[in-house]
Amino acid sequence: LFGPFVYAGAKIVGKLNYFLMAGLGISFVAFLLIGGEEVKAAHLFERDWGLSLLALPIAFTAFAYQGIVPTLVHYMGREAGKVRRCIWIGTTLALITYIIWQWLILGILPYEGKGGLKEALELGQNAVYPLKHHLDTPAVYLIGRFFAFFALITAFTCTLCFFGEMLLYQKKRSEERR
Repeated sequence: LFGPFVYAGAKIVGKLNYFLMAGLGISFVAFLLIGGEEVKAAHLFERDWGLSLLALPIAFTAFAYQGIVPTLVHYMGREAGKVRRCIWIGTTLALITYIIWQWLILGILPYEGKGGLKEALELGQNAVYPLKHHLDTPAVYLIGRFFAFFALITAFTCTLCFFGEMLLYQKKRSEERR
């Protein structure tokens, strides 16, 4: 389905990704609007936040910008300053979004007990499932599915774009050798 977009290059995929990112942003804001008022400070204070600092290196690498650097370099016309700025802005936005998501989930859901995060983990559920029951609205689960779809597709199109750019580069090099 996305193959023709990828073959067209990074600029076309970038335009497609604007629409997909809009869907991701809208679904994220919908989560905040539905659940933001339900955050309980007590839930946030019962966590051991000191351990979260150990996860920061993993969180930064989980944003996976490293794989798209060659595509980004090409897309930004090899201007190092633009590439650095894009990486900083993209990583910072992803980190802020991740922190807000953690605030929302950890502030609404208790860790233990019925419908808590521990029970969801034991049952192999994601955090949206107990959130749906805790907020008592089926819309949360639907929004969660949209959010997951847009998050997966935007990451997938970026990865495909990287591979597409790599294939075009290899094709260009092989033609130059002839």
